[in-house]
Amino acid sequence: MEGVTKKKSLLKKIFSGIGIGGAVIGGGLFSLILVVVRFLYIASAGLSMHGMQLFCFKRGL
Repeated sequence: MEGVTKKKSLLKKIFSGIGIGGAVIGGGLFSLILVVVRFLYIASAGLSMHGMQLFCFKRGL
């Protein structure tokens, strides 16, 4: 079995390439981006409801 090489797992390749600290910082940045996107989604839904309220108020509905 001299010609058989062991394959590294993808997770080990990533951690050895960027390091544990890079993975933690990258995960934190990804989490922060998700929080901002979720806030923007909720804010746009709320603002659209206010816009619909003003539209209905002007039309007398």
